Amino acid sequence: EDAELPFRMKEVILPKKGMVYTIRDSENGHTGGLGIRLKEIINKKFIFNKSGTKEPIFSIERFELA
Repeated sequence: EDAELPFRMKEVILPKKGMVYTIRDSENGHTGGLGIRLKEIINKKFIFNKSGTKEPIFSIERFELA
């Protein structure tokens, strides 16, 4: 688990390999990479110390274009 995250991974719905998803939102992640939110997956919001209350993002590097 990442000590900097305000949630445990078991609290988040994760994308599944082999599925096709649609990007609904994007922003810069805390590590500097691009993070995305998916239309098909909506997680609850968590309180992040530096950026307020928001839904977690997924690293775009973990996806490939369909």
